[in-house]
Amino acid sequence: MFESELVLVDATYHTAYTLSVKQVPPSRKDSEENTIDSAVNHIKMLKQERITIALPQYIASDGFYAKRRFINGALEAGFHVISKLRKDANLRYLYEPPRRQRKKRGRPRRYGSKINLDSLDLSKFFCYAIDEHIRLSGGIVYRVFLKRKIHLVSVTYADTAGKQSYALLFSTDVTLDVRTLYRYYTARFQIEFVFRDAKQFTGLTHCQA
Repeated sequence: MFESELVLVDATYHTAYTLSVKQVPPSRKDSEENTIDSAVNHIKMLKQERITIALPQYIASDGFYAKRRFINGALEAGFHVISKLRKDANLRYLYEPPRRQRKKRGRPRRYGSKINLDSLDLSKFFCYAIDEHIRLSGGIVYRVFLKRKIHLVSVTYADTAGKQSYALLFSTDVTLDVRTLYRYYTARFQIEFVFRDAKQFTGLTHCQA
């Protein structure tokens, strides 16, 4: 038995509120598949309920849910997904045809060369500095596994010793501003406090029989 919990996050005030909770019985299906299907069903169920507040159009999830099954389900329910990619994700730059190339027959190319995530072509990205330690590089790329364009944001962190590391965020909404995407994803961590309280004080993970 595990719980599925949807949380509403206020990205301005960095506060989270429980929106909907349900317990999910164990299944004979693969546990990962069952977890994702349960989350998608929960999202669709919430969409059908009569809620007095306006639901946001974005679902921010951790990297576990950055899978085609979940993303397609969320999109079908009318939500865009913001999540985190693995560093071995198969991403491609968008195809840019030569200016003087003659138009060829058949379906046009959708993407170009593979992206080396350790060495981004910054000429294809918009770059912003959040502060002296955090830099954002964002642009539209093609996610081969999802068969769709996504908005990719590479977040580079530099510690006080100058050592750098990076994380890859993305959104299915290619119109979302780079800094807004980063702000929404980082606000997601308020959810962890809700999960902690639900487990410690409400017995959410305990059998209700």
